[in-house]
Amino acid sequence: MSNPDQSTRSLTGALLVSKSASGVALARELQRLCLECAVTRDVDDLPALIPTTARPIVLIESDSDTPDLAATKAAVAMGFSCLVIGDGASLEQRLASVRAGAAGFVPRPVEPMALADEIERLAAPASEDPYRVLIVDDSAAMAAASAAVLERAGMLVTEETDPLAALDVIRRTSPDLVLLDIHMPGCTGMELAAIIRQHPDLVGLPIVFLSAETEVSRQLLAMSRGGDDFMVKPVPAQTLISSVTARIARARALKASLVRDGLTGLLNRKAFIHEMETILVLASRGGWDVPVVLLDVDHFKAVNDTHGHPVGDQVLRHLAALLRRRLRRSDLIGRLGGEEFGVALPRTTPEQAVELMDRLREEFADITFDSGLTTFGASFSGGVAHGLPTIAELMKAADEALYAAKRGGRNRLVVAGEADAPSMHQSLEADVGSGNGR
Repeated sequence: MSNPDQSTRSLTGALLVSKSASGVALARELQRLCLECAVTRDVDDLPALIPTTARPIVLIESDSDTPDLAATKAAVAMGFSCLVIGDGASLEQRLASVRAGAAGFVPRPVEPMALADEIERLAAPASEDPYRVLIVDDSAAMAAASAAVLERAGMLVTEETDPLAALDVIRRTSPDLVLLDIHMPGCTGMELAAIIRQHPDLVGLPIVFLSAETEVSRQLLAMSRGGDDFMVKPVPAQTLISSVTARIARARALKASLVRDGLTGLLNRKAFIHEMETILVLASRGGWDVPVVLLDVDHFKAVNDTHGHPVGDQVLRHLAALLRRRLRRSDLIGRLGGEEFGVALPRTTPEQAVELMDRLREEFADITFDSGLTTFGASFSGGVAHGLPTIAELMKAADEALYAAKRGGRNRLVVAGEADAPSMHQSLEADVGSGNGR
């Protein structure tokens, strides 16, 4: 695309250290999955290869049953995150790899898609969103002391001395964790924890009691009211930071898993719609466009019927990987259900959106899939909509354009308003009558 702001995200990269003949073939498979991959036989060559990749993860492939721990230690010493590839997956091998500093162990036979997902996970940048903590303590001095410790660790802290106001503060600030004193006038910490847990959307909000209470029975009672941890004042600064950090990291990981599709790792439909609504508000204020694209794998029912559902799942995962690794981090990508995907492209013109998605359509159509018995290709059709004020209108227009693309022969994009789009009912009747599905 001509606008530099519309460039695709940097590709995740891998550096493969391998003395086996399978190394080149594995690198080729990773490249098919939109991952840059360079191969070398010697770990000492790694520094010279760094400019060829974006965020390189080092793969150490042993040509024997024993992991190459020397190469792993050398790569870790150079500052790389490493995955060890080897035969078997015994506890001893995994333990040896961990002791050598590896971030993971990949047993043969290597499944390229799973390996690509692991590489992408390790290469993902750390979240730029600082941890948010709410401290509820009737002692302003104690709250300020804890806040100062957490703020020095880079967290955003809100202090509240009135427990009866805490729920409103939670709604306003959306904290990742609540630090809660037990003994407070008007509403005890245990009572406040119980009230917080009465709200279904706050069930997963970590609550850590921070109190001078030393009686174990009282601590256990507090935990039973909804607490996740209990720390007795005074708490050493590093202990407080470590405990809060660990709790928030796990809570964020769990929250992320709940909004992601289990097969593809993309946003699920509910999360995609929610994020899209937020983007539309920002777009209306900023005066920029957000083209929405609905994609649907052509004849997907026939893929499942002919090659089996596991192969069909691989097709969907390939398309998800292509979208995830070719689009920008600011773009929204979701699996909306079955073989249908949604893409939202903020600050993009309709022309740029069509140009980009057409390139991806052609790239996807060039992929050869292997069912184990035969090879085959797949394609997708897409509908593009833009310039409408609500997510409902955008989705409806894109869906109608998608069906126009299906009726027009598939493996193509149609922009809403630029072609007569049949209704969903008409398209389904025509496809069912032909026996082809979508």
